[in-house]
Amino acid sequence: AEYRLDIAAGALYEFTWNEFCDWYVELSKAVLQSEGASEPGKAVVRRTLIDTLETLRRALHPLAPFISEGIWQKVRDAAGLEGASIMVREYPRASAFRPDPAVDAEMRWIMDFILGVREIRGELDIAPSRTLQVLLQGSGTIDREYLGRNGAYLRRLAGIGEPRLLVPGETVP
Repeated sequence: AEYRLDIAAGALYEFTWNEFCDWYVELSKAVLQSEGASEPGKAVVRRTLIDTLETLRRALHPLAPFISEGIWQKVRDAAGLEGASIMVREYPRASAFRPDPAVDAEMRWIMDFILGVREIRGELDIAPSRTLQVLLQGSGTIDREYLGRNGAYLRRLAGIGEPRLLVPGETVP
């Protein structure tokens, strides 16, 4: 509304690299490269990747028209899009994306877990290739739920083995 293209460009940059690439693309690999993942599950992940990229291209178009148009021309058929140009596509509106506080909270938990393990690795100079055994002390119901749903992501992105929950009163080794 105030023509602050610098702020818009910064927000798009931050989302693209710090949310989409750092997290969603990496989490997607855990599904797409898994032999145990179902084909419908993989299809949902692929569709989300394509939809997000298409929306990012439309959002970036006013700032980088030649690049966004060139990419759009190459992927429009694979994305199932119609039209001669990205310029005639509707600009993304924030109202089209409903926030989901429950999903946001779970994703924040996953990210904090992975970042915590990575921080420990860095502080103790533990190679990323070394699988770590993680013990969880004082976990609550929500922690156990998140862990159950997201164990594959945690194992892959944090480089850990199967996490073990310590029972109350159990001595930490």
